[in-house]
Amino acid sequence: MVQKKNKSLQVMKTILLISNLAQGKEAIYDYALNIAQRSDANLILLHVVEGEETTYDNSRVALESLKTTLLQKANSKTKIDCAIEKGTFLPSLKIFLNQHPVDLLIMGAADGKNDVGFLFGVKVRHVVEEMNCPVLVIPEQVAMTEINNLIYVTDIRYGDAAVVKKLTDFAKVLHLSFSLLHVCADGLPNLDTVTIQALIETIFPKEWSQSVRVYKHEKGENADAHINNLLLEREQSVLAIAQRKYHFFHHLLTDKPTKEAQVYKHMPLFFMPV
Repeated sequence: MVQKKNKSLQVMKTILLISNLAQGKEAIYDYALNIAQRSDANLILLHVVEGEETTYDNSRVALESLKTTLLQKANSKTKIDCAIEKGTFLPSLKIFLNQHPVDLLIMGAADGKNDVGFLFGVKVRHVVEEMNCPVLVIPEQVAMTEINNLIYVTDIRYGDAAVVKKLTDFAKVLHLSFSLLHVCADGLPNLDTVTIQALIETIFPKEWSQSVRVYKHEKGENADAHINNLLLEREQSVLAIAQRKYHFFHHLLTDKPTKEAQVYKHMPLFFMPV
């Protein structure tokens, strides 16, 4: 069900969905369409062809078919466009974004089967590292469920007011509740609840009127297990992390993830540029 839009605020005008046109990926398309309608944004479907010209022609037909399918699900106001680029994936994506700025990039994430130890494939890692716009990653194991909560994970001492402002705007438009998980970074002392609350007040915008549910994670505890518990006790959430400030979450995009880090394959991940 598409929720009523917030007419006083529009932080997303254009959403880009990167599609590999694979079958069985309907959850990614449904997430993109749901967010586009809830935020009153235009949706662009982009496919990058890295093969022969015949592949290009076939891909165009498949992309138009996908557009038709999504328009049949969408409301009458939703605008969906298609785009195809030919060439190596990351350079082609950068060229497209230079010509067509977007407010949110959405892509699926396959398991990192070709790189032992990685949670996700190489394209996801490159996009998150290289892009300067918010990136929403939908792991292939995630089923379509309407998002209702956003969890911003950080050591509050590294909390970024600009990132929080964008996240709270995103939450307002999509009518999401907002939670914050403070995880103590390696080498720093634990913080008491009073100090955490005081730091939160310095980075949250004054116009944010909702209560913020705060979770505290101590040194020596397993952050991944903590997030798994949050996922189990609440309805569908999106986990927000500041890009290039991974701290304890660096293993999401590098090798040797912990066993508990598998939890990140079961929830949407929102990477915010700093």
